[in-house]
Amino acid sequence: MFYLAGDDTVDEIDSDMSGAIWRLERLSGNNTVRVVAQFDTAGTKGTRRFVVQPGGRYTEGVNQWSLGERNTGDPADLRAFTRWARENYPANHYLLIVAGHGYGTDGIAYDDSSPDPSSVPPGQPSRIPVGKLGEALTAEDGLKLDVVFYDSCLMGLFENAYEIKDQAQYLVVSQNISWTIFPYDRYLRQVARNPEPEQLAQQIVQTYANHEALNGIPGTPYTIAALNLNQADVLRSALDELAEALIEVLGAHRNEIAAARSAAQKFVTEDEDSDTRGFTDIEETDDYIDLYDFAEQISREFARYPDTTRVQTAAARVKAAVDGFVVAERHQPGHAVPVSNAFWNLSRARGVSVYFPTTPTPQPNRNWDWFLDYLLYTDPVNDLFPSFEPDSQWDDFVRLYNLNAIVRRPRGISRAPFRPPLLRIHLPAVQREFVRR
Repeated sequence: MFYLAGDDTVDEIDSDMSGAIWRLERLSGNNTVRVVAQFDTAGTKGTRRFVVQPGGRYTEGVNQWSLGERNTGDPADLRAFTRWARENYPANHYLLIVAGHGYGTDGIAYDDSSPDPSSVPPGQPSRIPVGKLGEALTAEDGLKLDVVFYDSCLMGLFENAYEIKDQAQYLVVSQNISWTIFPYDRYLRQVARNPEPEQLAQQIVQTYANHEALNGIPGTPYTIAALNLNQADVLRSALDELAEALIEVLGAHRNEIAAARSAAQKFVTEDEDSDTRGFTDIEETDDYIDLYDFAEQISREFARYPDTTRVQTAAARVKAAVDGFVVAERHQPGHAVPVSNAFWNLSRARGVSVYFPTTPTPQPNRNWDWFLDYLLYTDPVNDLFPSFEPDSQWDDFVRLYNLNAIVRRPRGISRAPFRPPLLRIHLPAVQREFVRR
């Protein structure tokens, strides 16, 4: 199942998605694999559902259905598509790929033609809120999807994985900015071999990481990981233990916690100290940090304090739990040429991140959505992640840590860049790709 949110006027990702569909259509038919898709293109050209046909030969009402303009940012639309696919094309195993703009605490499947009236300020693109993904992916029969792939930027937060632990077995995500390479024909060849779900998730990671567009000279920075959602409760329990231990020592050791946060691997979120730079550098103020590396830095900071054994034990337990949760992981540092000339050092990425902001404050004429995300995340009553936050102590730790934190500015643009890592030449019905030299 492919849910392709291509209604984007910034990075024009629908052209890359069209190329991916064309490559799928070039594959010979396989009676053991059925490929269904819903594709919303840029502007008001409309949305279509279809069963991918060899050679791209479609008949309206038989294997293709025009739906008019749909809002891919509405969780009900994703739910309707997945339920339609499962009811009309039942299978023993299911892979769902959700492709489009994403931002870990804000949402996925942005739709520029469907403004969100509840955004602050109004008119930001609609997107499926992260807290609605579990509901959107719940099957009527309660059966889990085998593998879900968020082919989007910055969806590698543990909070996002936890939200769908009851809806899927494995999740493939990127902790950092993703690239619109979309090698779906290669994934489909692996599906045709009928692998176990864990093997398929691992193969998607390896296929993405080995793609020639990411491995030119110099290589393009990337992260990609496969997560075992059956181990989500184990990791949440370990994270709770660490959160509780850090809350216990927060008064005496806030500086050590801050030093660990500062040293931990971070991922590109929108710059807090500039109105214009956008997603360019990995900075100390970035909000998404690698969970394993944070636990490692906590261990180092607290090693000289013999009275903090609970903290050190909890950090070690988090690292062990991450090792069991992440079943495949690849990353590569490099210069982010499609976005900026900055060097993104991703050398300590381990597959899963966690949200650890310092307190933002709203500014006039700026996008307040991310500030509202922070407020929801740290609100004891309302939840940004309605499954994770009631179960976890981590959001309580973030709130207490930030009670007296330095105030900084909110993010000001509506999406992370989602672009190809290469130069593209488009021909009618054909997409040829050339690695940027």
